[in-house]
Formats: sequence, C-alpha cells, structure tokens
Amino acid sequence: MASDSDLAVDGLPKLDLLEPMAEAEFTAGNIPVDLVRLESLPPHWQQRIRERGQRLL
Repeated sequence: MASDSDLAVDGLPKLDLLEPMAEAEFTAGNIPVDLVRLESLPPHWQQRIRERGQRLL
C-alpha cells in the first residue's frame, strides 16, 4: 500500500507555497507530499492538527 506525507504550514503567504513544496518533495524522495496552509483548513482540522500534529523545524 502506498503512503504519503501530509504537511500543514502555519503563517506562510499563499503565493509562497511553491518553493516549500518543491523542497518537501525533494527531501521526501519517492514519498508523495501534500502541503497545505493551516489557515486555509476548516477550524476543526486546524484544532486537530495543533493538538495532535508533530511540529517539524
């Protein structure tokens, strides 16, 4: 079964997603990466990610 990585980015302007997406895909190798702005998600998903997500620096 194939897997992917889902990443939420907090505080990044909409137009600045392309470079981080390219870096994430390069770093992950053959693992597909979904990158979304945390602010663009519904409030219940924002809360769930803030409570359960793992912060990457």
